[in-house]
Amino acid sequence: MYGVNVGAQALVICSADGGILRNEIGGVRTAAHVAFSNGSERKLGEEAAGANAKDRVASVPRLALLKHEALKETPAACHLPFPADAHADSGLIQLDVPGFGEQHGVALLGALLARLRSTSAVPPGSAVAFALPPCTSADASAEEIAAAQQFARGALMDAAAIAGWAVPSAIPTASEAAAEVLARKYPREKVPEQDGEPKSIDVLLVDVGHSSTSVAAVRLHETPAPIVEGPPPGRA
Repeated sequence: MYGVNVGAQALVICSADGGILRNEIGGVRTAAHVAFSNGSERKLGEEAAGANAKDRVASVPRLALLKHEALKETPAACHLPFPADAHADSGLIQLDVPGFGEQHGVALLGALLARLRSTSAVPPGSAVAFALPPCTSADASAEEIAAAQQFARGALMDAAAIAGWAVPSAIPTASEAAAEVLARKYPREKVPEQDGEPKSIDVLLVDVGHSSTSVAAVRLHETPAPIVEGPPPGRA
């Protein structure tokens, strides 16, 4: 089993024992970039990080996990070096890249995840869990957040299939994934119930990312259960 933290600007992969795997240049973070050079060469990850800004698209996960109508309202949309429009069926963004034609966001993320798997020497078909980045603005309603996360999970499953991973066993949010790690690494000892309630510990998780910061209040119970079980729901 492997775990991949899908960030807006970088991806990190670790093994089941918690060890972080290194990429082809020995780094622990792989840039979430794609670059198109000379109308014939596509570069991914660290290889794309040093490309000319006019050829480079940053934050590939955002292209794959946010619908075009949501992405166009973000600052990142102002810095896309290529014309962009919404895909007729999925509503996701697609880029019109000279010499390459239409480039779909999910396909680009799939290629990036395949690059990450390859440079980390992970065999095809390996089991994986992904940590989902924030998919909505801070003022989104609970219903909007739930809908955006379900859509993003479906898109991420499609990208994982393109990349040669097994069907993801879980796609929690970054905060849920952090809570799961804390619960498993620091289990509480068995203690009597207090006032009829099981013992719990309250933790405030703050995830400071490149493009967003999320805060979550998590209650860790004495016997933690998995945050997400089984494959997440697909996209309609």
